[in-house]
Amino acid sequence: MKRTIRHRCGHLQHHDIFTFTAADQTRTELRLERQRCADCMATARAEQAAADRAAIAGYALPPLTGSARQVAWADTIRTERLAKLVRSHPARIAGLAAQVDAKWWIDHRRTPDDALMQSTLSVA
Repeated sequence: MKRTIRHRCGHLQHHDIFTFTAADQTRTELRLERQRCADCMATARAEQAAADRAAIAGYALPPLTGSARQVAWADTIRTERLAKLVRSHPARIAGLAAQVDAKWWIDHRRTPDDALMQSTLSVA
């Protein structure tokens, strides 16, 4: 069922909501109302990506190795993770910054920060 939802950002957006019960539909509508619209979420992601790139701009990061798709995905992961670690552990990211394998970044995208830093220390 097509519904028009006013998101928390104030924008209206059309959604196709398919549920079995009226209660599920109401829950889905309420959940969507608590979220920002797709355009606002995309803008927020772009702003965060720009802030992350600015946070690691002072580091000379070597190019990643792997397929084109791996490199594109891993570059996003590496930028997000290094920006977060620069803010919390600026002196300890040299080993991570030297990691050039795109597959490694993808495989470790959900690894906790401490374990991530420890894994680069054990390799070095």
